[in-house]
Amino acid sequence: MKLWTRLGRIAYWSVWPGSWLYLRGSRRARLLLICGDEVLLVNNWLGAGKWNLPGGGLHKGEDPKLGLLREVFEETGIRLGPAGLRLLAEEPYRIHGFRYNCSYYTAYVRSKPPTVRRWPEITDITWIPRNNASPQAHGPDVLRALELLDSH
Repeated sequence: MKLWTRLGRIAYWSVWPGSWLYLRGSRRARLLLICGDEVLLVNNWLGAGKWNLPGGGLHKGEDPKLGLLREVFEETGIRLGPAGLRLLAEEPYRIHGFRYNCSYYTAYVRSKPPTVRRWPEITDITWIPRNNASPQAHGPDVLRALELLDSH
């Protein structure tokens, strides 16, 4: 799996110029799924190698909640309903020169639902204690969502 992750990092930086054009001004959504004091994170094969929140790109005209639920299911196999989602913020997001609009949502579950890692897109899924998030291991989306949650 480490080889796959390394290949993903190489691919990420190789396709960066095309991705920059494609993602510029797009809409994306991320979910901070909380169970007790833990949050659900995914590791994408195509990326910088850090843990991120599940979620992704929204289709043109797609409702952000429904698009987020679609993305979460595609990445983790977890089915949630829109009623449990709470909007934390909608704001510009910038990373590695990418600029897009991101909707951050949170949802709570009483017990950890079973997950299905959607390989090859997702190389791993984990739950971590909220207070263990760090810039070294976790993407800025994780840190920002936790910051937004703490400010509400």
